[in-house]
Amino acid sequence: MFFTIFCDSLFSTRKFFFIIKSALGFILGNGKFFARKNIKKLLKKDDIISIYTDTRNIDLIIKQYNITRRNIIDIKKGRIGAKYTKNLTVGIYEETMKERFEKEFNIDSNNCWIWKKSSDINPRFIFHKKEYQAKRISYELYCESIPPKAKFTNNICNNNLCVNPDHLVLLTHIQPNNTKLTKDQVIEIYIKSNNGYKEKKLAEEYNVSRQTINEIKLGKRWAWLTKDL
Repeated sequence: MFFTIFCDSLFSTRKFFFIIKSALGFILGNGKFFARKNIKKLLKKDDIISIYTDTRNIDLIIKQYNITRRNIIDIKKGRIGAKYTKNLTVGIYEETMKERFEKEFNIDSNNCWIWKKSSDINPRFIFHKKEYQAKRISYELYCESIPPKAKFTNNICNNNLCVNPDHLVLLTHIQPNNTKLTKDQVIEIYIKSNNGYKEKKLAEEYNVSRQTINEIKLGKRWAWLTKDL
C-alpha cells in the first residue's frame, strides 16, 4: 500500500523525469567519452594524422583501420587527436567523374546501362554543374577519347537510353559528301594508303573524297584512332 502510494507520488512529479533525463544524458555522454578514449588507445599518432589528411572515400578508410564512420568524422572535425592535427590540412574526399557516372544508370538483363534521369534519346550527364552527353562520357571513360563531332548509335541493343560503351557504335561523318565511315573503315584506309594503295581507288571504294583519304593517311583526321598503328 505504502509502496503504491510512493510510486504514484514519484511518477507524478517532475523530479522523476529530470532524474531519468539526467541519467540518460550521463550514460550516453560517458558512452561517447569511453568510445573516444578507446579509439585513442587503438590508433597511434601516425594513424590519426593519416586519417585526418586522407582524401579517399570514407568507406576505404573504415576498411583499412577497422573503425566506425563516426570515429573518422570525429577525427576529421578535431574531436579526436586535435593536438596532432591542429596545424594540418584536413583531407576532403572528392568524387571522381567515373564514380558519379556509375551511380546514374541501372543494368538490365540485356546488360544495357539504362540512364536513370532521362527519357530523351540523348541522355545528359551533369558533373560539377557542367552538362555532358552521357554516351560520349561513357565512351571516353571506358574506351578512348573521341573527336568533338563524333556521334553514336545504339544499333547493337536498339535502346536509346543505354550508355554501355560496348553497345555504342561510333559514327564519324565525312565531308563533303556526308558519307559515314566506321572505325574499322578508317583503320583500313590508313593501312592501305600507307602500303601503296592509290588514293583515287580508295576514294572510289569508300565513297569519299581523295582529300579525306589523304588526311587519314597523314594523320590529319582520326589521329586518335590511327596513331598507334
